[in-house]
Amino acid sequence: MLEKDVSFLSSIVKQFIKEESIEVLEELSTSVKDSIENVYLKLLPNEAQFTTLLGIKLINPIRSFLSKHNFYIHGDYRFLLSDKNENNVHIIPKIICARNLISEVLETYRDHLDGVSYYEDYVDEQLLSSRDLLIYNFEENEVSITDMPLPSFKILLDKTFTDTIKYFKSQSRVQELGKFKQELFMFVSELKEKINSITTNIDFQNTRLVDLESKKDDFVGDWKPNLKTVSVTIDLKEHYLKLIENNKTELSKSEYHQEILLKLLEKILKTYLFLKEYELNKTVSKTVFGNCNFDKLKDLFEELSFFLDKDIKEVDFINVFTLNNKLPNKKINLINGGLSDFAFLIKKLQPFFVDQINDKKFYNEWWSDRFLFNGTEKTKKDISKIISALKADREAKFKAKINGIAKILE
Repeated sequence: MLEKDVSFLSSIVKQFIKEESIEVLEELSTSVKDSIENVYLKLLPNEAQFTTLLGIKLINPIRSFLSKHNFYIHGDYRFLLSDKNENNVHIIPKIICARNLISEVLETYRDHLDGVSYYEDYVDEQLLSSRDLLIYNFEENEVSITDMPLPSFKILLDKTFTDTIKYFKSQSRVQELGKFKQELFMFVSELKEKINSITTNIDFQNTRLVDLESKKDDFVGDWKPNLKTVSVTIDLKEHYLKLIENNKTELSKSEYHQEILLKLLEKILKTYLFLKEYELNKTVSKTVFGNCNFDKLKDLFEELSFFLDKDIKEVDFINVFTLNNKLPNKKINLINGGLSDFAFLIKKLQPFFVDQINDKKFYNEWWSDRFLFNGTEKTKKDISKIISALKADREAKFKAKINGIAKILE
């Protein structure tokens, strides 16, 4: 009987992976969960056999499917698909459904999964999601976190605070010390920048609120839009008071966010005393894209490899794309493309650079100082000319490939 249940579970998981309809996928998700419950009940109290079967029949096949699409999921809050084939965007709902299925199953049986590797990986991913959420995702257009009601917003921040502390505690145990220190140094640097950004925003919000409050008595009467299709009259006083209330809520969120980040910074500095090194030497390396995400530079190196001379090593590439005023000992030689390709690449990457580089006065010079083009030196004026020619009458041969490279930085 157990063998039949396990076989059925395996078959519906395979069907789930092949299915495209979101409605059918949701039905199959329910069937998968029911089937897992049947297997679980028959295997009790043999937890080891259950966790092994769960990994083989569900977790591994679903993860294999997800990895084929090079997915990245940040908790339940943000989803990014990084796929070389842009036509696969239609598969995003299926990937979300698959990820939700794994999450629901692992949360249901979490009491039986302590020490199981695939569950620990899942927990680490959730903790990493919370850590990133505190600093990055509040500014992402894809996420409406700041539109949450204030109580929900506070609950979310409290959870991300706790999860971030857990994340670094876990990392301190499993990660090589040097890498752990570097990760924490970078996080503290970005945490401080975020605190400064929020503080500036709070000052602006306070000023705006004072201005709104001072003018509220000036708004009286009704207002009717001058549109034939609209027959609505708006009470100006009520509308203005609602605007003030919304601004107060926005200010409260910013102040609570600031409070949580300051609390987190204090906790981290007290827990990891080696961060005093950072306090003495506040210079933390950043990329020319304005962040400390050197893993993304490694991804960029891989994607750009088609255009790179074979003797260019990853470390040389990273040094060039690290934010500093030093010129490299050896320029990077771009190959396998024409001038139109290189011009398109330069133009495509420009929006991602920090302001001090992407300014038109300096941007072309940055490329001139650090790159060769099929073995040839180009001045900033030369680069300006090939970009202008691209606009006028040249088309990049490897346009699709370069668009894919730029997506790494999005």
